[in-house]
Amino acid sequence: MPIKSIRGGINLRKCLISAFKRNSLLLLVTLLTISAFIYYTVYTVILVKLLNPTLIEDFMNFLSANYPAKIPKPETHEFFMFVFMNNTRFYWNPLNMLVWIPLFGALIVGFSFLLNGVVIGAVAAMLGLKYGPLLPIVGLAPHGIIEVPAFIIQCTAILRWHITISTLLFNLIRGEKVEKAKVKEDLMDVVILSAISIFLLFIAALIETYITPSLIKLVEKNVEEFRLQSQPFQELLATLRQLKHDI
Repeated sequence: MPIKSIRGGINLRKCLISAFKRNSLLLLVTLLTISAFIYYTVYTVILVKLLNPTLIEDFMNFLSANYPAKIPKPETHEFFMFVFMNNTRFYWNPLNMLVWIPLFGALIVGFSFLLNGVVIGAVAAMLGLKYGPLLPIVGLAPHGIIEVPAFIIQCTAILRWHITISTLLFNLIRGEKVEKAKVKEDLMDVVILSAISIFLLFIAALIETYITPSLIKLVEKNVEEFRLQSQPFQELLATLRQLKHDI
């Protein structure tokens, strides 16, 4: 292997490690915040189910009636593009790219990612309560273990952008010295973290498109109870995907 290739690989690895180290606190805060929203959403859904069993069912029927699934069928290229483009919309969709506007965008991205945490928690809890733990595990976990960390890294990248640009603007307004090297380093972190999140979301979309449906079919063949519930489960999951896309 050429020496330049080896050095290039080592430098890339150092850049990745450095980017995560410099943003470790921001990553941790984002992780804890989203995790807290997922946890309390699951807890709230379970509590509501215990206090008013019909309310969750009525809400799920409301979603099915008002958010009909218009997404492509799984195991198709169209479905993969739907999932991947939706999850990376902050990088290409003009309306969603408003999150990059200094100060104002921070409010949007904060609300968006917390809402994602609520949706993830609600989906897992409602599906688990209605169909048992096996269905949410098979239907959500395979891609979720990659997708959720990717969202956390994506959120961290956008927050790092806001911190860097806001600090730069304030320093310019006050006439204070701008640390160009620090600004350049922080912006490079934004690029690195964004690239990592996009790559992970690409992998997650592939899993959700081609592996998750196969796992559902595999379990469906061996578990009678699962076989009876698989179709309505997938219909509800499609409805919830549509809801996530719309918000």
